[in-house]
Amino acid sequence: MKKILLYMTDFYKYYKDISKALEKKGYEVHWIKDRVDRTFFDRVKLRVNCEALADKSFSQLKNNLERVKSTNFSKVIIIFGGKYIRIRHVEYLKQLYSSAEFVYYAWDSLKFFPKIADILPYFDRIYSFDKNDCSKFGMEFLPLFYTFFKENNVNTKYDYCSVMTFSREKVENYDIIKELLPENSNGYQFLYLPYKSTYFFNKIFYRKLFKKYRMKDFNFKPLSREENDNIINESKVVLDCPLKGQNGLTIRTFNALAHKKKLITTNANILDFDFYCDDNILIIDDNTQQIPLSFFKTPFNEKFALSQMYSIDSFVDVLLGLKKFEYNHKIKEENK
Repeated sequence: MKKILLYMTDFYKYYKDISKALEKKGYEVHWIKDRVDRTFFDRVKLRVNCEALADKSFSQLKNNLERVKSTNFSKVIIIFGGKYIRIRHVEYLKQLYSSAEFVYYAWDSLKFFPKIADILPYFDRIYSFDKNDCSKFGMEFLPLFYTFFKENNVNTKYDYCSVMTFSREKVENYDIIKELLPENSNGYQFLYLPYKSTYFFNKIFYRKLFKKYRMKDFNFKPLSREENDNIINESKVVLDCPLKGQNGLTIRTFNALAHKKKLITTNANILDFDFYCDDNILIIDDNTQQIPLSFFKTPFNEKFALSQMYSIDSFVDVLLGLKKFEYNHKIKEENK
């Protein structure tokens, strides 16, 4: 059986979904976490020097590879790794697995993680969810995916839900969306911060941005995937507030639409996708005066439900080099 080394974050356990999809293709998958386990002192050092944890990340990678050093991997797939992965990480992997095909996928924009550009020449194939990065760095375009889930037939409790990892880069857009929501709309808000120290740091150094927020507005323990899916199922509309200036669509976008829930987003790049339909998707921009109540009342237009090409199985097929991602242009034309 062919073997794959998957090096990626443990964020929302998506590595499990990707591993299962790869295993369905006949591969044995060995996953290594790229996220550094940070102490309080690590977080302090990071405020001063963004390179402070790159060395710790490299040591963590070498330690984790001890158990699979002699494995004959046919492919090494790295997904994101933007915060701490450096050239030495990739060179070490290529030294160990010189005969493997190296594949890289960026699910964040390189403008936020410019060090990623340094490692791209070391890969046989490179992909990004950001069209601008594809043009600038010669990457192939591959949007994110929806995962398969057990759909719950439940009555909706909320007009909208907002579940997100919060940051100062999202504050302005999120505040704009909240101010435009219909009066008396019923919503569920879950704003996650990984540490209480992050809250105090923002309140002190970004007082103007965070003036509306108190500690009680935040959660310091993330929701599980199951809890997140349940909240989506109980809501009519999902709010999507990506980083300001981000071009690629969030995984929240695909999971919401896969649940056949409507979407309110600040990312105008969704207009370029074949599933865009103003029945289902409302884009917030500088010209938006108010979010109409009718958007919450009308049903989801299933004509523009997500197709199979946005599934995790299709995503994995592209990473494996079995096919290329292509738009369904016919549906896109009908939507104009």
